[in-house]
Amino acid sequence: MKKLLFFLLFLPLMVFAQSTVITGNVVDENNNPLPGVAIQIKGSKKLGAFTDFDGNFSISVPNSSSKILVFSYLGYKNEEVKINDTKSITVRLSPDETQLEEIV
Repeated sequence: MKKLLFFLLFLPLMVFAQSTVITGNVVDENNNPLPGVAIQIKGSKKLGAFTDFDGNFSISVPNSSSKILVFSYLGYKNEEVKINDTKSITVRLSPDETQLEEIV
């Protein structure tokens, strides 16, 4: 009986603590995959991910957080993507010539 009461007490908290898993791919302007792109949930300094060798990623976004992902990669412009009810996305990053000049 105590276990059932405990379960029923914390069930609402478990429902609200759920998160959404977003998967996708990051490519450049020529549709080449970009490995190592940093992906962060806007407004969060702890929640993020990186793309793999093929430009694929998977990130768990808590329902309580912002629904905007920020994609950043050296030599490319940062891209912010709003992810309403989307589960899979493809992001195309554009080169940032001003940043490339600074690197050289």
